[in-house]
Amino acid sequence: MNCFVFYLSIKKKEIAIRTAYLIRQMGGSIRKCYNRNTTHVVTCNTLGNGYEYAITFLIPVMTPEWVEIAWEKRDIVGFRADCEEMMNHRLKPFAGLYIAFVGFPSDEILHFKLLAENKGTLVTADDKRCTHVVTFALHSDINDLNDSLINVCDTVFVVNSEWFWDCVNTKEKVCETFYLYKNNDKQDDVVSKKQVEIVGNEIDVQKQFLFCGEEEKEVNKNNEGFYELNDEEMLQSMKVEDREDLNDKSPLLVPIDDYFISSPQSKTENNEHPRLIEFIETEYRYGKILEVMLQINKIAVDPNLAKGELLNQTEAKIIFNNIEAISYIHNKILDDITTSTNKLDVLSGVFTNYKDELMCLYPAFCNGFGESQKMLQACSQSKPEFRKLLDVWKLKHESGRQHLSELLIRPVQRFGNILIILKDMLHTLPVNSLAQSKIQVALKTVEDILGIMNADKARTEKLCSLFEIYNSIMNCPANLISSNRSLIIKFFGEELTGKMASSGDFLLFFLFSDIIEVCRVRKSVKSLILAGEKENRYSKVADGKPYKHLTTISLAELKRVIDIQDDDDVKNSFALVYRRDCDVRETIYCIRYCELYINNSELSKELLIKNIARCIQYINNSSNFETFLASLLPSEVDMLKSNSSGCKRNLFNTIKSLF
Repeated sequence: MNCFVFYLSIKKKEIAIRTAYLIRQMGGSIRKCYNRNTTHVVTCNTLGNGYEYAITFLIPVMTPEWVEIAWEKRDIVGFRADCEEMMNHRLKPFAGLYIAFVGFPSDEILHFKLLAENKGTLVTADDKRCTHVVTFALHSDINDLNDSLINVCDTVFVVNSEWFWDCVNTKEKVCETFYLYKNNDKQDDVVSKKQVEIVGNEIDVQKQFLFCGEEEKEVNKNNEGFYELNDEEMLQSMKVEDREDLNDKSPLLVPIDDYFISSPQSKTENNEHPRLIEFIETEYRYGKILEVMLQINKIAVDPNLAKGELLNQTEAKIIFNNIEAISYIHNKILDDITTSTNKLDVLSGVFTNYKDELMCLYPAFCNGFGESQKMLQACSQSKPEFRKLLDVWKLKHESGRQHLSELLIRPVQRFGNILIILKDMLHTLPVNSLAQSKIQVALKTVEDILGIMNADKARTEKLCSLFEIYNSIMNCPANLISSNRSLIIKFFGEELTGKMASSGDFLLFFLFSDIIEVCRVRKSVKSLILAGEKENRYSKVADGKPYKHLTTISLAELKRVIDIQDDDDVKNSFALVYRRDCDVRETIYCIRYCELYINNSELSKELLIKNIARCIQYINNSSNFETFLASLLPSEVDMLKSNSSGCKRNLFNTIKSLF
């Protein structure tokens, strides 16, 4: 029990002193009140102080018999009190409870059997010792049931049968708040009273956890004072027969300080860096979470189930992705560190050794995380048996009371947590020391892996956005999708010259890094856009695709962008001067920018024009984007007569005079 921190909640002082003495002799420590350092709670019943705290923060609740059995096996080499076999001595959910059943069929015996197996005591509803009354109103008359509860004391919890079954399934006493029986007038007041009492207790537990480093609260006044007793004073407080049982020549019956000094294992642990210990503990818990996901996956695809497999291979592959390979790599990392005598040296090189595997697995998992969540949600809604499986695993200790959707995000967060631990470790090590240089190597490797993950994620999101645009445009050319192309911005406008489309048509422009895709907005979608609806809304409402492809303008063939100054007749307009190699003359597209319809309303016409000019500058490898900008009056552009060649020549001459 070396380095275990215990909180005792035992009413009988003799049992409490004996348990505390045995824990100390086996290397554990006792605390007067529970706090964030508590690793185990030892109590005789589920009504004891600290039980709600332990269940809330997933701290094992053990019985005094667990300590006694550990004492009997103390001489076994390699024995640990937290091994899987010993953890079977957890406190049963009904320990110390006196439960009465009301409204159940006369031939019902399963409840009585489960009650006895979980250390509960069967009593009648009018028994003074009764703590809980479990009702079953589906197969009994409500009035008769209410009459049976008349003599129930106000301090007794009257709950539905679901509370009993949830306690049995979760193997712990669940909170009675959501199970209180509310079908009789007398109980209405009791329900409110109990709910206030339970919620108050939960708030106290949370406050105790949050402020345990500042204001600690004493919760075990019955045994107040025995925590400060030394070993000799504890022995004197015990009964004679108890002292005789302990009066052997066990090598553990030596002063605690001498035991720690003589134990090479504890000495090694004390010399380890606290952040290194934290890394090992978090890596161990992370491995357990991965194992839970693998077990769910194994059950879901098992064809030998009564109703067949819950998920097909495709669905399981999308949801769980490459969890099995990630679990295998992290088990190897944990084994390499824990089996080494110099853990710090192994930590500095373990990420370098598995760098290639990690850079292959984690980017693939992060890229498929969104699809994994969507598939998980869809399967949960359409497959009731799979949903029941997820609910069962959510109630287990191994999953930390978390749903599979919450567990799947752990691999995404893992390397961020490792980065924080290594940075904290780096700051606490001596400057220019050998240990610091080793951690710097590990830190650089982790940063490289995170950089690859972020870059791959950004590249995948860019391609996904291109596919979404492609799927929303009717008759869209296939060459729009390119790994070297990225979306800069999109904006709405009206074409005024009638060359792209009919004059006054409502158009959507996608400005990419090398082209501009021009689309016509369908009439059924235009009204939704003008009303300010979100894009996913009008994309679904439209019958088919919301946009239709008109033309594609290459930025390499755009000569300049003209800012048309506003006057009484022309507002918020600009022009694009366009000429292909095969064209004799330049073509001008005049566009009125619809600023109110853009998603980013802060994007003004001036910023939009500068963005287009910068893209042209990048394509032409120019040093100044302003060389591709011009500003003209509407009278100089003469948009209303732009179809005439004479006006075009006047406009071209005006533009050439500016450059």
